[in-house]
Amino acid sequence: VLLDAARGDDARGFVVASTLGQRAALPERATEALRRAGLWHIVSVSGLHVAVASLLALALGLRLCAAAGLRVTWAVVGAWALVAAYVALTGASAPAVRAGIMAGLFG
Repeated sequence: VLLDAARGDDARGFVVASTLGQRAALPERATEALRRAGLWHIVSVSGLHVAVASLLALALGLRLCAAAGLRVTWAVVGAWALVAAYVALTGASAPAVRAGIMAGLFG
């Protein structure tokens, strides 16, 4: 669904490609431009993406737990689940899986 929505719109395609690693969302001319400029790596999901997703998930979980009066443990468990879902959604590349494991162990 995201790929269909992104086709034909360069900005939307770039956002989908750079956040989810779905390179097919980029038009061919954008793909070639990124390759020629040496920036093709920008559209691959890395540990930085997973770290940001982890931080956002934990912040959201902490706010929700504080509002509901729940223990912080639930925020951490929820963040782990969201990070695992994000890693799966991005295609579970080796760097994303590695960062997801590290976020689960040390985050």
